[in-house]
Amino acid sequence: MSVESIWRTLRQMSRFRTRTHDAVSGAVAAIAGPVAVVAECDRLRYDERGVLTTPDGRTLDTRNAIVWTREGAAIAVSHERFGSAHAVALVRLVPDGDALRSEADHICADDRYACAVRMIDGGIEVAWTITGPHKRMAVTTVYF
Repeated sequence: MSVESIWRTLRQMSRFRTRTHDAVSGAVAAIAGPVAVVAECDRLRYDERGVLTTPDGRTLDTRNAIVWTREGAAIAVSHERFGSAHAVALVRLVPDGDALRSEADHICADDRYACAVRMIDGGIEVAWTITGPHKRMAVTTVYF
């Protein structure tokens, strides 16, 4: 998988949908909505606004900010959901077969976050695997 092809495609996305599956509880949640892409040289900021459908069917407005930064033969991913002054570095993605994969897991408290990014028909799939003493989650976002 080429960093360049993923980067070119990331620049063109306008919508997203996310599915979260909690293997511990069996709960499934979904978010969908538009994504505004702000491009600055080797940095793309995704401003996501969506509607979360909870496992019990309630809906809530959500927002998130994901930052993709081109670093030569890799792409660094962070989030700015608490503002750019409080950015949280997540993973650095490097080519690995048919995907870009996290070079190392992101550690948050007792939990480990691993990421794989693939090209799919019409967009990009970002798959997170989250494991910890009380977590076994799969979070998959498709940008299109």
